[in-house]
Amino acid sequence: MILLTQRLQGILVCVGLCLTIMAGGAAVADSAPILGISQPSLSPDGRTICFSYLGDLWTVPAQGGQAIRLTVHEANEGSSCWSPDGNFIAFTSDRSFNPDVFVVPSDGGLPRKLTFNSRPDVVRDWSADGKWIIFDSYREVNAPLREGTIYRANADGTQIKRVIDCTGRNGVLSPDGQTLAFVRGAMPWWRKDYHGSSDQDVWLKQLDGSPAKRLTQYDGKDTDPMWSPDGKKIYFLSDRDGVTNVWVMPTSGGEARKVSNFTTDGAAFASISRDGSVIACCLNGRLYTVDTRTGETTRVDVFAPADVKENNVEPKTYTSKASEM
Repeated sequence: MILLTQRLQGILVCVGLCLTIMAGGAAVADSAPILGISQPSLSPDGRTICFSYLGDLWTVPAQGGQAIRLTVHEANEGSSCWSPDGNFIAFTSDRSFNPDVFVVPSDGGLPRKLTFNSRPDVVRDWSADGKWIIFDSYREVNAPLREGTIYRANADGTQIKRVIDCTGRNGVLSPDGQTLAFVRGAMPWWRKDYHGSSDQDVWLKQLDGSPAKRLTQYDGKDTDPMWSPDGKKIYFLSDRDGVTNVWVMPTSGGEARKVSNFTTDGAAFASISRDGSVIACCLNGRLYTVDTRTGETTRVDVFAPADVKENNVEPKTYTSKASEM
């Protein structure tokens, strides 16, 4: 499991990394679509999805099929996002015993570590110009149950800088790089049917120093903000109709409109393509896509036969009661 330091809020943000282990320890059969997928991330062209499964990163065509294992490590890895040119994937890993930011070529290779703080850093976005990687960080949190804040770093890990002057998480930059959409509220994303003062809302922050403004006003869960390509709309996940679905509203404010129509269990871990045509999300450990124009949802069947990384053979010494030798 992820070795997090000192902060329960960091655990809540990074819990998605642990969900990938819940799929089980046995090898996956070729004939059955896998369960236990979490934290999908769409490539810029929307053709490929990176996701976390069994503690590693995998990629699969957006229409489904055979997945390719991108990372292989005993640590837990997830919370990925693609570079705008599609050549690299930034992700979060606790392979250094603390969640940090790493980058790996999207076609495989040796990951490179970008952050080295002793508290959790969690990847959220890659700016449209390719310059900045946006990540949540808990490096300034000095008390339990406190929210972290949002930082940026050059794509080579240099010039790490705090982006906002308030608490927040799930930060994503607008296409023009001038505005940050993010989430405030101490309620963990996985808590269902919560309504109250710790609710999650989407906020907008101009990076010219203007104060942050609250965009959504619902007293429940509004999370996972995603920009439309023209920067005029924000897609997000909300349980305002009782089940977590994809919603959209203008960045100038106004009425939110429901996009998807999941009716039993809610969506989680949403990611949008750069052209805004499709959103990937998870539902009960499976992968789904949502057409942002029609609202049509499609289950993406993923096949990923995989051996286990742990050694389940344990040597023992017996000195008596042997029936055969």
